[in-house]
Amino acid sequence: MKAIFAWTERNPIKPKSNSERKDATRIYQTRQTEQKSRLCAYCDSKDHKSNACPTVTTPQARRKLLSEKKLCFNCTGCSHRASECKSKQTCQNCNRRHHTSICDQSETILTATHHSGDHQVIYPVVLVEVDGIRCRALLDTGAGNSYASSKLVEQLHKKPSASKVTRVYMLMGSATRRVEVFDVKIGDTEGNFSMETKVNKVEKPCLLELPNPHYDNLIKKYSHLSGVKMVDNDKKDPLPIHVVLGACDYARIKTKCAQRVGTPGDPVAEKTTFGWTIMSPGVDSDSNKMLLPQTCTADYENLSRLDVLGLEDLSENDQDVVHTEFKEQLRRDPDGWYETGLPWKGNHPPLPSNKRGSIQRLEALMRKLNRMPNTCAEEYDQIIQVQIQENIVESAPEQPNGREFYIPHKPVIRENADSTKLRIVYDASAKERAEVPSLNDCLHAGPSLPNKLWSVLVRGRFHPVAVTADLQKAE
Repeated sequence: MKAIFAWTERNPIKPKSNSERKDATRIYQTRQTEQKSRLCAYCDSKDHKSNACPTVTTPQARRKLLSEKKLCFNCTGCSHRASECKSKQTCQNCNRRHHTSICDQSETILTATHHSGDHQVIYPVVLVEVDGIRCRALLDTGAGNSYASSKLVEQLHKKPSASKVTRVYMLMGSATRRVEVFDVKIGDTEGNFSMETKVNKVEKPCLLELPNPHYDNLIKKYSHLSGVKMVDNDKKDPLPIHVVLGACDYARIKTKCAQRVGTPGDPVAEKTTFGWTIMSPGVDSDSNKMLLPQTCTADYENLSRLDVLGLEDLSENDQDVVHTEFKEQLRRDPDGWYETGLPWKGNHPPLPSNKRGSIQRLEALMRKLNRMPNTCAEEYDQIIQVQIQENIVESAPEQPNGREFYIPHKPVIRENADSTKLRIVYDASAKERAEVPSLNDCLHAGPSLPNKLWSVLVRGRFHPVAVTADLQKAE
């Protein structure tokens, strides 16, 4: 019930007049034009956008205000519900379907950023030139790769050198993302040093913004910083960061110059090939102001999401195109079987055959089965023979017609199982190399099956008798 009430708050129904019903499209376009002139949806100010509203700052208060004004949660427009919104824009933080200003997930490259107490935390930042474009780079030894903002990448006017599907490991979780890799040349502002490296593009105009530490005041305040010359003397606040240099690149710019260290808690200066950096630990962090990629309640939030309950506002044409192609290719053979093509993604990268990797895994599987009791190898072969007889699998032709991909397989043994103690699992996530996609990466996953649970629970209340069944095997 709480999820339903939340859905109704995000999709308020506003009574329409007869004139509005006659031409809903014209009214929608007119109201959208009016909405563009009012930049902030919360305080009706033209001095800032809704994302940077200083009056209404928390996502909870903004959601409540949008609900009271009967505005769309996707585009902050009026005269339509969120489920009927024609805007295709998604949140810049989590890429889900809602306005960025009401997002309660702060995604950042850093493991944690905070401001605590009276002492400001100072991060190691250097001023660099990326292919001639001057910007700030944050040194992060906790990052495995280097990153660049989408705004910087657009200004470079370069094509990606690689596009790969990788798993990004964060502080308290991981996520599978497709990232574009760019080859860039990073150097200091004086032209004394430069290096070529690879950066991953992050779909954010600015990676993060840091408060201005005012280096001149720091150097004058602490005697041990005497002689440190900072190139970045910008007075504006905050300072945008468009590049994050990971541990590999940090090791290349580190010098043998000794650090300038004062008493515990004082700023520490370190010289790199890009110039001096100053960092300060500040005081103990305040957990209420710490930003993490995921919180400790991530599992609970994933379990109670509206898409699991079947109430999420799915974007238009999300699965409709895939479902249409599925029905167009669906056919029934004379034996009564229904067949259809695989739901290939339209823009997936080239898929190699994976023949070499499958043969290597098959040889390793044979060695493993030979080390196990003799019954395991015989039972494994018996399962394959039964699948061939039942037309579940068939022998591959010597000259494949069309796309070619070999799927390795392995046994899964459960001694405590009542029926099937050994079953064969096919690994469609196998890759020929780390930088190329797998079969699963090239196929649409389809709709989430847990969404059907909501319909099952509701339908069960309309009939006096419920019948359940179980599958003997799921190939």
